[in-house]
Amino acid sequence: MKILVLGLSPYLLTSRSKVAALILRYLYIKEFDIAGAVWGHDTEYFVPDEEGRIYYEFPIPGHGTHRIPLFLFHRGDKEAIEVHEIVSSTNPDMVITVGDYGDFLYMNAVKSFYPKPLKWLFVLLNYSFPINKDYYDLINNTDGILCTSKFSYDSISSFYKKDIIDISYLGSAYKSVPQEKCDKFRIMASGKNHQADNLPAVIEAVSQVVNKKNNIGIELYLHTTVHDSGDYNLEDIAQHFDPKGEFIKFPDKYVSLYEGSTDAELSLEMNKSHVFVSVPLVSATSMSVFDAISCGCYPLMSDCGSNRDVANEICTQYPEHSSSDFLIPAVKLMSPGGSYLHICDIDALAERILSLSIIFEKNKGKDIFSTEYIFRNNREGFINKISEVIDRVDKSEQSVNIETIGEK
Repeated sequence: MKILVLGLSPYLLTSRSKVAALILRYLYIKEFDIAGAVWGHDTEYFVPDEEGRIYYEFPIPGHGTHRIPLFLFHRGDKEAIEVHEIVSSTNPDMVITVGDYGDFLYMNAVKSFYPKPLKWLFVLLNYSFPINKDYYDLINNTDGILCTSKFSYDSISSFYKKDIIDISYLGSAYKSVPQEKCDKFRIMASGKNHQADNLPAVIEAVSQVVNKKNNIGIELYLHTTVHDSGDYNLEDIAQHFDPKGEFIKFPDKYVSLYEGSTDAELSLEMNKSHVFVSVPLVSATSMSVFDAISCGCYPLMSDCGSNRDVANEICTQYPEHSSSDFLIPAVKLMSPGGSYLHICDIDALAERILSLSIIFEKNKGKDIFSTEYIFRNNREGFINKISEVIDRVDKSEQSVNIETIGEK
């Protein structure tokens, strides 16, 4: 079976891109005939071969580096045409899209005008809420949906007309190992310098903590692409709150598909940290939160969407906690597109970090969250579920195509 995966980005910071890469690697190892399509921005981070073709390269331990072919398309008025050309050239039996339904509006046109039946599996990772009714037809045009939170599952299943809809948390990729934490109280956050990831809020909150503690024993590590042409310059913002460069740290490596941190290196950063902060403006299911929990980090998340699900899941393992222990109050604002943005309370985030730092001091530097904890929803479980859903979609009835209606 030939499969085309959409959702990869040159930067492996977003959950969408990391999950797309995870699915590509899994299908490759299982010897599917696969390819990926990637938004054609910052293409210099893909190294072409002598014939100008680009690939997603990744190592398999003990088996060298392997390459999956990639195709570029550009966002905008012509993206449906360009994706249709990619689908026509790769001739897949199934397309897997990873992300938000707003990312894949072009799939209605692609699927409708493709000259043969084409299966479409949607891995719903990031999503806007409430769901714009204009998206209902798009979602119902899929042949199967895998949700990554109960929140998204409940939202979609209320109007989804097909049988193949399932749920699987992303789970963690790492097992906690005994390791000494950073001598300082270390807060970690990851993301891009885009407004949706809301990293400036984390910087401001930690700076409040630093001021209250007279700049003693606090470190903020931001795993991000500081040189990305995003919505703002994170280095300038860091300079404003930390002019002497005393507590804000950025990675030495450029975080991308190439010249970036490996999963093992990222896990070491998480293992050194005490608190992991995820306060995006939009509902999302963060891979990083699951990984950070497994590495012994105490998670702080904005109170919205699937974050509540994750907080509830943690409490099933730690009944001494309530979900509110891990959630930061957020104000809902309606965006021009008709979906909610969740603006976390920076003062509340700062107070929560400050209280955790005091616990850290009382424990004489020991971890404030169990380092022996392995999240019951692990990454292997997600892979098993995606495999199961791919098989169900493959065996489902053929999709109807407007070009073939009436043909015999």
